Amino acid sequence: MPRYVTRDECAQRLHVHPRTVDNYIGHGYFPVYERPGERGWFVDLDEVGHAMRLLPARKAQGGKRFGPKARIVTLPAVAVVYTPEAGK
Repeated sequence: MPRYVTRDECAQRLHVHPRTVDNYIGHGYFPVYERPGERGWFVDLDEVGHAMRLLPARKAQGGKRFGPKARIVTLPAVAVVYTPEAGK
């Protein structure tokens, strides 16, 4: 028996943002369903669980956590604090 939930409920169960669920749907990892007489779209938790088992835990490209276009800036080890009085 299918267990249909909304996109927001699915996101809460996966501990991700609802837009992440939209991205999964957009990539075709699992289908989305419409139910007659109800508003919104639904996903089957069993299909979502199966898709999540098949996906690698980390999908970033290029070895960067945030994706290939991410820019990561290293901060100095010691914080430099600027105060107006020190500039005089």
